[in-house]
Amino acid sequence: METKRDEIQALQISYEIAMSIGVSLDLTQMLRVSLRTFLKKLNCVSGGVLQLVEGSDGRYRFQKSYAIPRQPERNETYQAATAVIPDSLDAEQLQQFQAQLPIIAAAENGNYYHIFNLPEFGLLLLVKNKRPLDPDWVLSLKPLNKKLASACNACLAEQAQRAETQYREIFDTLEDGYYETDLAGNVTFFNKGLAQVLGYPEDDLLGISYKVYADPNTQQQIFNAYSEVYRTGQSQSAFLWKHVRKDGSSGFIEASISLKMDSKGKPVGFRGIMRDVTRLVDESLQEEQNRTQTILEAVTTPMLVSRVEDGKLVYVNQPLADMLRLPLADLIGNQTPNFYTSMDDRREVLTRLQEQGYVTNMELPFQRGDGERFWGMITARPFSFDGEPAIIATVVDVTERRQAEESLTKRAKELETVAQVSTAVATVLEPEELLQEVVNLVKERFDLYHTHIFLLDEAGQNLILTSGAGEAGQQMVAAGLSIAVDQEQSLVAQVARTRQGVIVNDVLTEPGFLPNPLLPDTRAEMAVPMIIGNTLLGVLDVQANSLDYFSQEDAEIQTILATQVAIALENARSFAASEEARQQLDELARRLTREGWESYLDSLENDLVFDYSPKKNGAAVEAEDGTETAVSDVEPEALVQPLTIQGEAVGQLKLVEPQMEADEVADIVTAVAASLSAHLENLRLTEQTRAALAQTDALYRGSDQVVRATNIDDILRAVIENTYLSQLDRADIFLFDRPWDDTMPENMRLTAVWEKSGQPSLIPVGADFPVGQFPTINLVSHDTPLIINNIDTDERMDDMMRAFYIQGLGMRSGIVFPLTIGDQWIGIITAQSALTQDFRDEDIRQITSLVDQAATVIQNLRLFEQTQTALTVTESLYNYSQRLNAAADFDEIIQVAAEPSLQDTADRALLFTFDLDETGKPEYSQVIACQGDEAIPVGRRFYLPEFPFARLWLSDPKNAILIGDITTDSRVDENMRAILEPSGTRALAILPLTNRGIWIGLISLAWYDVHEFDETDQQLYNSLATQAASTFHNRLLFKQTDEALSETAALYQASGDINAATTYDDIVNALRHHTILGHNINNLSLNYFDRPWTDNEQPEWVEVVTRWSQLPGSAVMPRYPLSTFPSAEVLLHRDTPTIIEDVVNDSRLDDNLRTLYAERFQAHSTIFVPLVLGNQWVGYINAIYPQKMTFPDQDMRRIIALSRQAAVAIQSIRLLEATEARARREQALREIAAKVRSSADVDVVMRTAVQEVGKALGRRTHIHLKTISGNSE
Repeated sequence: METKRDEIQALQISYEIAMSIGVSLDLTQMLRVSLRTFLKKLNCVSGGVLQLVEGSDGRYRFQKSYAIPRQPERNETYQAATAVIPDSLDAEQLQQFQAQLPIIAAAENGNYYHIFNLPEFGLLLLVKNKRPLDPDWVLSLKPLNKKLASACNACLAEQAQRAETQYREIFDTLEDGYYETDLAGNVTFFNKGLAQVLGYPEDDLLGISYKVYADPNTQQQIFNAYSEVYRTGQSQSAFLWKHVRKDGSSGFIEASISLKMDSKGKPVGFRGIMRDVTRLVDESLQEEQNRTQTILEAVTTPMLVSRVEDGKLVYVNQPLADMLRLPLADLIGNQTPNFYTSMDDRREVLTRLQEQGYVTNMELPFQRGDGERFWGMITARPFSFDGEPAIIATVVDVTERRQAEESLTKRAKELETVAQVSTAVATVLEPEELLQEVVNLVKERFDLYHTHIFLLDEAGQNLILTSGAGEAGQQMVAAGLSIAVDQEQSLVAQVARTRQGVIVNDVLTEPGFLPNPLLPDTRAEMAVPMIIGNTLLGVLDVQANSLDYFSQEDAEIQTILATQVAIALENARSFAASEEARQQLDELARRLTREGWESYLDSLENDLVFDYSPKKNGAAVEAEDGTETAVSDVEPEALVQPLTIQGEAVGQLKLVEPQMEADEVADIVTAVAASLSAHLENLRLTEQTRAALAQTDALYRGSDQVVRATNIDDILRAVIENTYLSQLDRADIFLFDRPWDDTMPENMRLTAVWEKSGQPSLIPVGADFPVGQFPTINLVSHDTPLIINNIDTDERMDDMMRAFYIQGLGMRSGIVFPLTIGDQWIGIITAQSALTQDFRDEDIRQITSLVDQAATVIQNLRLFEQTQTALTVTESLYNYSQRLNAAADFDEIIQVAAEPSLQDTADRALLFTFDLDETGKPEYSQVIACQGDEAIPVGRRFYLPEFPFARLWLSDPKNAILIGDITTDSRVDENMRAILEPSGTRALAILPLTNRGIWIGLISLAWYDVHEFDETDQQLYNSLATQAASTFHNRLLFKQTDEALSETAALYQASGDINAATTYDDIVNALRHHTILGHNINNLSLNYFDRPWTDNEQPEWVEVVTRWSQLPGSAVMPRYPLSTFPSAEVLLHRDTPTIIEDVVNDSRLDDNLRTLYAERFQAHSTIFVPLVLGNQWVGYINAIYPQKMTFPDQDMRRIIALSRQAAVAIQSIRLLEATEARARREQALREIAAKVRSSADVDVVMRTAVQEVGKALGRRTHIHLKTISGNSE
């Protein structure tokens, strides 16, 4: 009973399996039903159907057609089964393998796999847990497997039939022609497009040879192409050749040629595509001709092309027609015009062309169409024009150049003449003689009718005729001819006013010409200015007795000559002036001698009078005051001879009652007087020089002591010991607290005191006085000393001053010298005397000289003290600089800033960086480093317009802000104080950090104790800010560069991953791994439009090509219409991503979309990134975040850059999939068509068609024939 029940059950199972087979002619649909039934009824966990496929190499392979589950390779037992199946088999190996079937074996995991033969289709693979199928079932499955194989083949046949029909429809609608030929080139197969391409009816094409429709000139070319393809087996593409249609017209065909093989790989013919490109070729030729014409027309050089055969012009450009002055229409198509002036020139050109093959830059005389002659430069070459021998030639008009060369030769000769004239007059130093020589030479050398020169008078109002050539010129000079500069009708006056040359080549027609009866034959006139620098000396006027005599080049030559004449005239005048100056110098020497003797005699107590009398028989003696001497005026007879030096009488030698002859005595006295005068002058000069040397020695000695002084006391002592100040009783040095410029300093300090008595000073050194209270300060200036010989009588002294000096100090005389260095007045030296004085000028000069040097040394001493202080600061700054330069990060920078040597280490130091607004001003600040008490944590940001301390430093970025006590400093208001006091801050230093005027940051230093900041501190912190700014800026740049390099490296890696992607999942994984799109997301999807989104048309559907998700599969649709989301136009943008940080509250989302994202997708934030391919917007990337997200600019830049590459990668994958599918389809169709055509029997044809189409399409395939009456057979 059990056995019967089992048989019935087995039959029932077999029946259900059999009924599931062949339910559809779609192979996938059929296998989905039947394979599921196999697994269910036989208690199998997985299975698959593998199709046997013959490759192009003649070997067989099994490939998966359908499996449950879809990816059974993950199953270990299934893997073991597929490992048994060979990867590749030949026909004999295939038979051997099929003979082994079925194969039943256990995998390592204890489960069993079963491999069954599906006759003429492939294999059935079943996996069963723990135990195999019963042997009886294995036998029962054999007919079921056979039926399953038949059903699969039927599906493939149906698929092939549909593909064949579709292929044929597409094939016949192609505009290009498809052809197949035998090895002789006769057409064996074609589509309708071939008839259109070749221009032959379809009935004429079968069996037609290429020799029928190919142009005779291209038949050999076609034969060579077929031969090359046959020989090498390599296809040819874009093979262009000319063909002849049946109606006799011709055209151009672009063809491809491939070798056609039979099933055994033997060549049996050729196949390819033919495309009619006649219109493209014609357009290309026309475009080439137009381009050539455009190039020729763009050439501005005159050009022609003539045929060699008949000499006719086939091309002439407009510049040549313009040059020859002939109409363009009269040239083209006619004989080459004879523009040669000599036939010998033409023959020479042709001879050179024949012998050399070219003519280059040959200059010849030519003539224009109107007969005018010109010089031309011809260049010619033979070439082919429209397939015929021709000559192309260019002719350039070089007439102007030739004329310029002739002009240059003439000008060189004239310049030589100018040089000769200039040389001739250069040695003449008398002005009138010089000018007369000029006019005579110019008239002679330049072959002129007349030449004359006008000179401008001292008032600059009139031009006086000074010299003229020939007798006529002398008569006009003698007549005193002159012309007013402002006279309108005068060429000479016009030149003087404009300072430019004027040419009149026909004076009879010139209203400004003034005729002269002495020059009746004047026909042309030229006048040029005589100028030195900006000074007009006169006008050179030249005349000719023929019309059109002068040119612009002549004007330039005469202008050069006029300039040379002006220089010579000025030299002559300068010589005359120097003679006059020499005479004046002689007069000056006499005056200085006279004044020197007067000064010398005034310095003596008595007059210099010496007397000699023979009666006294002794030497000459100096007369006493009032003594009557031999030189008294009362002597009745005397010979008086003046004692003269440099023409000035300084005394006299008188001889009383001479005993000798008058002439003899006169000679002796004269000789003695001359010798005596010279000797007296030498003695005077020697004595004055000795006195001057004594003063100079004292000045040098004092200067040396001043320069060597190491303190201000030594300076004052050196000035006193080496000047007249040593005759006074006391002296002081006062220094101002600042240089006296436009305003008076406030205070001055007593820095040195000298008392002649040796008693201590009444006022201690170092005492400060208000400058305005110094008694005589208003009488002193920075460049003039105050000299008071008698305080009691000096009108400049008031009663208060007199009382101060006379009664208070006991002084009657005083002086005040300013201490000045350049424009800086730094103090004064004062000195007083108890006696009245009479200060001499030389004493004042000597004191002034040493005081000036003392001022310099005092200033140097003060600068040395300041330098020492600055060196201390500099040394500190150098140490800071070294440490700042070595700082590796922001913490080390702030540590250095907190430790200046001139103050205690700051209790708290903060380093801020800035974000600038559009105007370059700081808008936000952020703490990036902290030292000491962290009252403000690192990373804290401040909005500066609302930050009370910002106003302290924004207005003065160049100086540190130093606040010694926040409780008393007026710059700290109550709001600031309320912020600072709770942190214990009492003193504050704020260091703005700028680099080349650009804000980069800020250092804030705080102390808990009060500090006294001075000028040195200000300099220290200003310098520290400058150095810290540079270091900070460098560290920021380094950080930015390092981040940029890291970002670039990351982008390169991400780009490489995306470019290497072969699946959509690879792209999604690259975006997840390399961008913020993968940080803590619920879902990341690539969405593709069914058509690009343009301004005029939106896509209808959005396809989710792939996604990475943690959401349930039902939460995301694989495809949805765009119209269901009204917010799409607001959220999706072509150029920029859309960021939604708060899904629930963002107004851009409509209610449906908000509900979808917030509830279904559990989103808090989301982002939409456009996918743009070239100019096409093809889709978008969407990332969904379960938490609130922010998207920094750096991350967004990376997303945007990679989204464009992702778009390209997606497109590449889509194109690759489409290309592979199309290639598989076309390959299958070609193979099916070949097998069908190779069958001669109808039944075999039908069977082959059904079988091959079913295999190719993986579908069950049927052929159903009907009779004419409609009955089935």
